[in-house]
Formats: sequence, structure tokens, C-alpha cells
Amino acid sequence: MPRHVSYWLVPVATERAVFQELIETLASTHDAPRFVPHVTIYSGASPADEHPADILARSTQQVHRVRLQIDRILATEAFTKTLFVQFHPLTRLRQMTEAMRRLSLQPSAYALNPHLSLMYKTLSQPEARRTAATIQLPMAAVSFDEVGAIVSLGTTRTAEDVRRWQVVWRQRLSPATRVT
Repeated sequence: MPRHVSYWLVPVATERAVFQELIETLASTHDAPRFVPHVTIYSGASPADEHPADILARSTQQVHRVRLQIDRILATEAFTKTLFVQFHPLTRLRQMTEAMRRLSLQPSAYALNPHLSLMYKTLSQPEARRTAATIQLPMAAVSFDEVGAIVSLGTTRTAEDVRRWQVVWRQRLSPATRVT
């Protein structure tokens, strides 16, 4: 099966902690998988000879931090968008996505829709909406200072798919500081 790579923005430590606690609480309450809070900025098939670290380094070269304004918390019946924070579009983010598409050996038709999922679980729409209505965030915007590349089997449909994600690269949004 071909490898699939998703590129993520990860919030700054203080804001990541807020979202991680919320994700953990929702996961415990609803028997859902746990995951790192993130915003997917590009995703698609990736041949073995493609290097996600290079794509991240080149597409984020001049980016030190991204700040996204929160629109609202939404809920759907879709597994990967059960509960999520929807952000307002940002030109700089769209430029990063397009740079990743250009640098990919097999460009995908990925459509950027900046959101941060809070839970991956199949819930009824009424239950998802009720749960979303209980969530209050202590901020109006979220800052991101790290990007990552995650390998998966493709479309995420189950908790087991989430558990199989593998982080293959992480990089701070700063020219000199990288973490692995």
C-alpha cells in the first residue's frame, strides 16, 4: 500500500496543552483515540523517494509563526471532524499549502480547510452538537510554531487508523531550530 503523508501545524506549547487536555478529556469520556492537536495543511500520496523533511523545510522557509483566528466550534457525523475548531482562512497558510503541493512528487488535490479536530469518533449529529455546545476555549486565536509530517495508510476512518499514525519529522517554524 502506498505511503500517505500529512503535513501539520502544531500549536505553541501553552496552547497545545489546552487542546491536548481537551482532546484527552473527550477521548476518555467518549472512548475515542488520543492524538496531538494539529491543523492539517497538506496531505497526499508520497512515494518512498520523497523526503517530507525537505518539503517542510522549503515550504516554511520564511515562516516563524502562524496565528489563526478561531471562527467557531463545529460538529459533524464525519469520523475525522466529529468535533473541531474551525479557523478563518489565512493567505500565508494557503501559500504554504500550495508550496507543498508544488514540491510533492505526486501532487494531490488536497483542499485546505483550516481546522483543529478535538475528537475522532462516530457520534450522532445531535450528540456531537450537544458536546460541541459545552466546549469553551480560553482564546480567540491560536499560534503555531511547529510543523510535522505524519505517515498513515491514507484515509482515517477508525481509531486504529489514528493509532497507526507515525510522526516522521517535526520542525520548529524557525530557520535555526529543529526538533526530531
